[in-house]
Amino acid sequence: PIEVVSNGMDLDRFRGSIKTPAKPPKFLHVGRISFEKNCEVVLKAFALMLPKFPGATLDIIGDGPALTSMKIEAKHLGVYEHCNFPGFVAHGTLHEVYPKYDLFLTASTMETQGLVVLEAMACGLPCVGVNAYALPELIQHDRNGFIVEPFDHIAMAKRAEELLSDVDMYSRFSEQSLAIALEH
Repeated sequence: PIEVVSNGMDLDRFRGSIKTPAKPPKFLHVGRISFEKNCEVVLKAFALMLPKFPGATLDIIGDGPALTSMKIEAKHLGVYEHCNFPGFVAHGTLHEVYPKYDLFLTASTMETQGLVVLEAMACGLPCVGVNAYALPELIQHDRNGFIVEPFDHIAMAKRAEELLSDVDMYSRFSEQSLAIALEH
């Protein structure tokens, strides 16, 4: 018999409360900005959502070899003015960052645990991610967020729009993110 033990988290630091979505919403992605993390999928989804949520923003926090490419892609998609690329943020201050956002987006197909997703959840954020590796264990489809197929920016945008357009669903998902994070 085996028992899988999740990496622990400091829930005294990473904590939140049940949220309601702001208008306009603030989208967040945190992680190493490398090509295998597929941040361009998040950018493409954001470009589709921006007409529905004028004034929305997307912050992509992190640094890495794909950062310059992501900035170019944001310009190409016409969303650069609505995106922020603050670079690396020290882990010691990340717990202050997550609660300022409404929805966590990730298109990474390489997460063996997804600690940034777990941190976002512990701060009350619903999430939209892809069906790969550990993400469906954390982002439980139709419980605290939605799972879409990898590289499907259209489905990611539709699910994020659905979630942000239904305040009751959003608050339920926020509550469930907090509950799932407690299990870790």
